[in-house]
Amino acid sequence: MQPTVNQQHVLSTLQQADNLLSAYALLDRLREQGFSAPSGVYRALGRLAGY
Repeated sequence: MQPTVNQQHVLSTLQQADNLLSAYALLDRLREQGFSAPSGVYRALGRLAGY
């Protein structure tokens, strides 16, 4: 299954990070891509993890 745009943003941000990031740290980095609530980050992480 092809990742959604949001999933691609989350994955790219994680790959570029120098260390582990919490969902809220991801949210801070992804606000410019339209993320405004942690639920979007958690949803993308869940789908990327296969849940």
